[in-house]
Amino acid sequence: MTFELNKVKNSIIILLIISQLSNYTILTILFPINPVLIQLIKYTCIFLPIIYLFKGFKIEIKMLFVILVFLTSILINDIDPKFNSEVRFITWIVMIAIIGPLFYSYHLNLFKEKLLDTFMYVFMILGAISFIYWLAGLPSLGRGHFSGLFGHSMVLAPISSMGTLYAIYRFYKAETNFLKYFYLILFLSNFLALVLSASRSALVAVLIALFIFLIFAKLRYKKFFLFFGVLIGIITNSFISLNLEKSNLTQSIATRGFDNTREILWHDRLLEFRNNPFFGVGFAAQDDKIDGKIGKKGSDEGVIEPGSTYLMILSMTGLLGAFTLLIFFSKYIISLSFWKNNLFNINYKILLFIFFFVHFIAEGYIFSSGSIFAFIFWLLVASTYPNSYNKNGNIS
Repeated sequence: MTFELNKVKNSIIILLIISQLSNYTILTILFPINPVLIQLIKYTCIFLPIIYLFKGFKIEIKMLFVILVFLTSILINDIDPKFNSEVRFITWIVMIAIIGPLFYSYHLNLFKEKLLDTFMYVFMILGAISFIYWLAGLPSLGRGHFSGLFGHSMVLAPISSMGTLYAIYRFYKAETNFLKYFYLILFLSNFLALVLSASRSALVAVLIALFIFLIFAKLRYKKFFLFFGVLIGIITNSFISLNLEKSNLTQSIATRGFDNTREILWHDRLLEFRNNPFFGVGFAAQDDKIDGKIGKKGSDEGVIEPGSTYLMILSMTGLLGAFTLLIFFSKYIISLSFWKNNLFNINYKILLFIFFFVHFIAEGYIFSSGSIFAFIFWLLVASTYPNSYNKNGNIS
């Protein structure tokens, strides 16, 4: 019976990973697939773990309050129908309920932990293959800078970032020299794939996470690894400078700042927050009256460009939404077992948290149920949130 249950679990994990990645790889460029079909498969697969709820579950009350506040932001605002805020809210709740922290139980938590670990392993392999793809001199088929196996360099960057952090953790935990060399190669491959993607926000997030890792990891040759980290930083700066020069971006950055497009988006989110400080402009919505808004064509089609997760929370859900999220995440702060099992006994999950919280400064996707990175973030939260069924000892 246990064997059959494991087969079911593994099948669901495989289907979830394939469905989440299906819209991001170069396969959709080589073999065009109807986007509606991809979305249908994705949202069908996300319901598969619901079988674990049949064995009983509990509700995370703090998350329930977050959902109610977000719903309020929709109800009290006159949101343009083009944004489909209600539909986006419903699909976000589905994600939060099934793979996120809203529902939890012993078996469901075990499943989420296994799913996250498998995702990270797949990311690590795909990031390494993307670097091999570059070594082989194959053309980058995606948009942006080098995109490897993916449709955009801004997809490769976070995936190779998480692959980098997972690889260094597996290297740290490896018990044989063969495995240590294996994961070290994967670490370097993923890191160089990240560098080639030319994403500064992802790179900074990874370097900060690696610095925290070097501080808390019990390494025999810590000084060597600190030196190694500095060396990586120098190599990274050289690679990025080369990439920026080749794409004629150096002069643009010097005259316009860190990222003019993103600065405009930040300005827009701040204006939205100032105009609607308490409830925001509404979940998964933007204010078209803001003159500074860029990407007008996308806006007319209901496309949202937040520019920052933190400003996204403030502008869309206001102080009330930000406050309820702060209360929800405060449980991590007061949970001694979380810090003991994830930071002082270093775990890749704390490295992922550091990556996300830095990456959130420049990217906004926390409310997007269609984003694989929102999926991974809320899965990470569900896998670590201190509750009575948590397997890792993060029990409050």
